[in-house]
Amino acid sequence: MPKIPDNRYILVCDAGSTKTQAALYDSQSRRVTANETMPGVNPVHEDEETILRSLARLQSMAPEDTAVLYFGTGCLPGKPTQRIRNCFERMGLADNIRIESDLEGACIALLGDKPGIACILGTGSNSALWDGERIVQNVAPLGYVLGDEGSGTALGKQLVRSVLRGQVSDALRDRFFEQTKYDRQSIIESVYRKEGANRFLSSLAYFLSHELELGEVQQLVVRTFDVFFTDILGCYPDSRRQTLAFTGSISKIFEQQLTESARSHGYEIAKIFSSPMPGIIDHLKNKTK
Repeated sequence: MPKIPDNRYILVCDAGSTKTQAALYDSQSRRVTANETMPGVNPVHEDEETILRSLARLQSMAPEDTAVLYFGTGCLPGKPTQRIRNCFERMGLADNIRIESDLEGACIALLGDKPGIACILGTGSNSALWDGERIVQNVAPLGYVLGDEGSGTALGKQLVRSVLRGQVSDALRDRFFEQTKYDRQSIIESVYRKEGANRFLSSLAYFLSHELELGEVQQLVVRTFDVFFTDILGCYPDSRRQTLAFTGSISKIFEQQLTESARSHGYEIAKIFSSPMPGIIDHLKNKTK
């Protein structure tokens, strides 16, 4: 768990592939004085100039005596993390900065100083066994090509597979093509020939969210979550005895289906947050009393 800075202001960033949330926390008043939502950032796939454009508004949020706590997807040791650090240096915000993975932020937000398993289901997916202070085990998420089970990308992949293979009803197929304005060729091009295939696939999950009155859609969603519980959570020791919590837009949007899948595999979910930011801020308030 990162040490809490003793600066008056702490700029907290939660950066996913689709969006970045930022909050300026005032440790004297113990409240958030500014919020911003910006484009997502992934330093594994993006260069410094792209990242800098996405995060540019952070510079105007930070008064003097500001520390930065940055939790982000793709913050792997080496070049990806260095790209983030370089961007903050160029914005003049690198004097006191801690860069951690979005998974660490999720653990702090969901579990605090208690042990358990924290899971992220957003554009991608990730999970960790947390001992109350640090991550002790992480099942490799492997990205949207090889992994990201249970994510928005996984839901989008399952949807387009089922549609293009004729495994859904004619009514659902026709509604999909009519509402998304995609056809077979444009889907193939978006997945294999254009940048941001993961974001494209994940965006299709929102079509599913508007069709949940259909039994076949509910079954598709639950089936996608089933893979997360068998292939990911099944890798953690005594996983059904651990406190289990989720964050991320997909886990909140499909909360009912996620809970149904969890129970069918013997799990009870303790909490589901759409974003880790409120939990991180609560953690700061508890630590800066």
